[in-house]
Amino acid sequence: MSTVRIQTDATERIQVTVLDGSLDPITGKTDILLSIMRVSDGWSYDFNDDTFKNAGWTTRREAMTEVSASLAPGDYRYDFDTSAITNRTADDTYMIYVEQSPGTDAKNMPQTGEIKEGQWPDRLDAGVSSRAVAGDEMNLAADAITASRYDETTAYPLAQADTGASAVARTGADGDTLKTLSEQLDPVALEANVGGHVTTALNAYDPPTRTEATADKNEIIVEVDANETKIDALQLDVTSVKGTVDANLDATVSSRATPAQVKAQADQALVDYDAATGADVTTSEGNIRGADGDDLKDLSDQIDGVSTFDPATDEVDIGKVKGVGVVGVDDFKADVAALALEANVQGHAAAALTAHPVSTRPEDIADRDQIIAEVDANEVKIDGVPAAVDVVLTAAHGAGAWNTATPISQQQIRDAMKLAPTAGAPAAGSVDEHLDDIFASGEIVRQVESGRWKIVSNQMIFYADNGTTPLLTFNLFDDAGNPTMVDVMERVLVP
Repeated sequence: MSTVRIQTDATERIQVTVLDGSLDPITGKTDILLSIMRVSDGWSYDFNDDTFKNAGWTTRREAMTEVSASLAPGDYRYDFDTSAITNRTADDTYMIYVEQSPGTDAKNMPQTGEIKEGQWPDRLDAGVSSRAVAGDEMNLAADAITASRYDETTAYPLAQADTGASAVARTGADGDTLKTLSEQLDPVALEANVGGHVTTALNAYDPPTRTEATADKNEIIVEVDANETKIDALQLDVTSVKGTVDANLDATVSSRATPAQVKAQADQALVDYDAATGADVTTSEGNIRGADGDDLKDLSDQIDGVSTFDPATDEVDIGKVKGVGVVGVDDFKADVAALALEANVQGHAAAALTAHPVSTRPEDIADRDQIIAEVDANEVKIDGVPAAVDVVLTAAHGAGAWNTATPISQQQIRDAMKLAPTAGAPAAGSVDEHLDDIFASGEIVRQVESGRWKIVSNQMIFYADNGTTPLLTFNLFDDAGNPTMVDVMERVLVP
């Protein structure tokens, strides 16, 4: 746009052409907006009430109207009627500003211009309009212009007899007269014929037919379907990798000792343990009771009932004491005095044993010794259970302190499963190393499935999660083995 001068109260059409980045006209836009500011006070025009304001606008930017998408593509207009302004200022200048909002596809925006209202166009019109206009008062009398009034060498009086240099319509060097010139101008396209030329141009334009457009659409659909097939194939590859990972992991774990196997080893150890039988316990119990059937409780009760014997004051009826070797009171006292007294328990026990010959019988002592030997043997066997279990576990799972009370550490468990240390890099050949490899492969598959990819320069590039770091790059080929961007039939990983 540029500067335009108009008379006061005139209507001026503001028109712009909107182009895209390829300088092609853009049609169908509703976001080409016009704003007007007057120079006298810097106020902006409110299109809602035709008033210039410095604040409080209802419509400060007005959408321009498309002229014709077919006959004038890309052209948008607005008719600015200065006579409708409610607070006009004489001889003012209006700054025009055209922009696109919110769209951004119009590349020749914004556009500016100015309209100057009044000033010398008003004065020129007033001066010219006051002059005489054509009318009867200006009709010339016959032969008013004569040779006596004008020099025919410089003026051109309308005299039929004029010839040569004085002729009004002189003949040109090519012999053209006003008549011939008129005939030559008739075929020339004037403004009234512009529509015809536009129609001719539109008729010459060969847009794609419905069939051609449909064919293009079908080709696009085929290409999309082909890409979907490739993506499905990639998903199958991922599923296959997952199955392989699961199988390898299952095979590795299954080679380790199971809880059922550990339980079986423990059960076998218990079977090997030779515990005392019920018959053995019954025999031992009979031996303890003695011939009269006294058990330990009976003996304890009997001992509690024996009074303390004081050899200094108490007398014993030797005739009532059974046994041999006692011939007098002094001998008995000597025997009693030789016993160690510990809260009189040993004394009571001795008295009970003297009163009951079973406690001194050699066979009873033998039975007691046999019971003690059985108990000791069982203790040895019980003590040997952890060692037996340790032998079994060591044979199945390797050496280790299986019979200690210390809890098994995390590293011992990892060692038993042939895992890597709890800290540091995985050991070569360990399960951890295999798991790390499996995880790395799975991570690549995950990023390929969920991340960004792009086809450029005959290559398909898969990016990492950040969307910028290339992860995998494949060269793309058609069915003839040529690099291609379309009709891809083969891809080859770039090392």
